[in-house]
Amino acid sequence: MSFQTTVPEGMSYVNAIYALWKHASRNAPDENLVLNTSEKVHEYFQQNLPCGCSYPYVDYFSNYLIKVDFNKSPRIDVLDYDEAYGAYAAERALDNYAKVEPGNRFDKDDKYR
Repeated sequence: MSFQTTVPEGMSYVNAIYALWKHASRNAPDENLVLNTSEKVHEYFQQNLPCGCSYPYVDYFSNYLIKVDFNKSPRIDVLDYDEAYGAYAAERALDNYAKVEPGNRFDKDDKYR
């Protein structure tokens, strides 16, 4: 099982969180998102960053376990996510979402990098 993976080049951390949530929720509709815009997601995590961190640790997102540390992004710690959803689950979720055209992603054009 992998302890870390890499966010695909050019993908924002907001889209990475969204991709992990989509995988964890088995493609729940976006209406289920508590923070339903990329701006709200970015604002929430920026307001709740531990001192000195540039990127968040995400424990849960819209009622689904994520438990991924983005602080060393683009390398992210995914051990707990993979333990919950299967070996290499985080890597698969990110790679699959990387196939979505940037203009069609949750964080359009990956502005929150």
